[in-house]
Amino acid sequence: MESRWADAQMALLKRVGEGETAFYPPRASEQRGAEFDESVEHLLALMRRGLITCREPGPGRHGATQYDAVLDVALTAEGQRVLDNSSETQ
Repeated sequence: MESRWADAQMALLKRVGEGETAFYPPRASEQRGAEFDESVEHLLALMRRGLITCREPGPGRHGATQYDAVLDVALTAEGQRVLDNSSETQ
């Protein structure tokens, strides 16, 4: 399970590194809402580890998502180092 989490977090870190600065909840579908909530949890973990900065999401829509949009997402210097190191090892 830890490997799956690490893979998901690295994938999000790469998206941020490629310039994605906002993550929005889906407009419909509880299944996609659960996937979005999982992504938000990973983004918050990356923020706690000092790899990204972002605004804390507010509460989501009842029954669809636990979280609202994550905005102003940016890599920190440490996050850039992690990306650089991951590309060197591949």
